[in-house]
Parts: sequence; C-alpha cells; structure tokens
Amino acid sequence: AGDIIKSYGRGSLKFNIDTRGDFSMYGNYIIEKGSYNFTLANIINKEFKIVNGSRITWTGNPYDGILDIDAAYEQYV
Repeated sequence: AGDIIKSYGRGSLKFNIDTRGDFSMYGNYIIEKGSYNFTLANIINKEFKIVNGSRITWTGNPYDGILDIDAAYEQYV
C-alpha cells in the first residue's frame, strides 16, 4: 500500500532457520523514536510520530508480528 514505518529502538530477537529453509522469529522490539507514513490512494500522505515505548512482538512467523504502536499527528488549525 506504500505505508512506511521508520524507527530506532532496542530489543532482544531470536532468529531460527532450519535445513528446509523454514524461518522463525521471536522477541520484542521497543521503539524509542520513529515515524509512520500513511498513504491512501496517492491522495492522502500523512506522517505520524510514533510514541516512545511502542513495540513489535514476534512469536514465530516473521510475517505475523504483533504491533502495539501509538502514533500522533500534529495539525495546526
């Protein structure tokens, strides 16, 4: 969809790969600073600031990460 998350943070991650090429990923990544670029049909393009302490958790499948992310968008009116 074109959405992008950029972040800096810390975490403890474990990666496994076996002889068949199966890949798994475990652990937490805590975001200390970051941004989320939201796009919609090339009409809307907004950058949100990710709140410190947001996290991503993996429990096996690297494509099934659990996102617990808070973000804010500032608008001057």
